[in-house]
Amino acid sequence: MIHENNHKDFSILVVEDEPKQLRNFQIILGSAGLKNIILCSDSRDVTNILKDKKVDLILLDLYMPYRNGEVIFNKRKGVLIRHSVYWICK
Repeated sequence: MIHENNHKDFSILVVEDEPKQLRNFQIILGSAGLKNIILCSDSRDVTNILKDKKVDLILLDLYMPYRNGEVIFNKRKGVLIRHSVYWICK
């Protein structure tokens, strides 16, 4: 459960190649009051996003073109992620 006081600066990176699914995540997370949602539809962009932004949680599609979720997960080492919490979805 996310408490009102704690989630103002909570950042979530959603990596999903399907536009409908990406939009669904945006709607669901936004309706929960989360404001710092970073959407990424191209798995090749994840490394640069993580270098530029502080991320608390990654919602990561496991099956994507170019780089699958497992490759991205394994390459995250050395990148600043505040809580190192990951949710891998299919």
